[in-house]
Amino acid sequence: SELVEHQGWVSDVVFDNQQELVWVAGQKGCVTSYYSCGLQLYTKFFANEEVKQLLPIETGILSLSSTKLNLHTRQGLSQHSFTSPSMREMCCMCASPLSPEVLLGGHNSTVTKYDLSKQSVV
Repeated sequence: SELVEHQGWVSDVVFDNQQELVWVAGQKGCVTSYYSCGLQLYTKFFANEEVKQLLPIETGILSLSSTKLNLHTRQGLSQHSFTSPSMREMCCMCASPLSPEVLLGGHNSTVTKYDLSKQSVV
């Protein structure tokens, strides 16, 4: 119940293979990571409004809301954010470990391809 009070309902849970962390996204925009078998708190930060999906990548953790993509370090420092008029009702993203590009999709007619290294739409 403490988790629900602080983060709202859990909206996504993902395992970070690179750092062996469990990431939890909350309905209220809070992102928390845990380590070890006892799930000890590692970091906790506010990403944006309701987080729809988390995606660990080499440089940090991506969080997607319905209108915004954020990149944070694993320690919680904000590195970059991206939004555009075409980002409405976003709900999912995917990336290849071999490419800096992320595909963003949602309940609209377009898929956005975003290049993290160039910080621009491709």
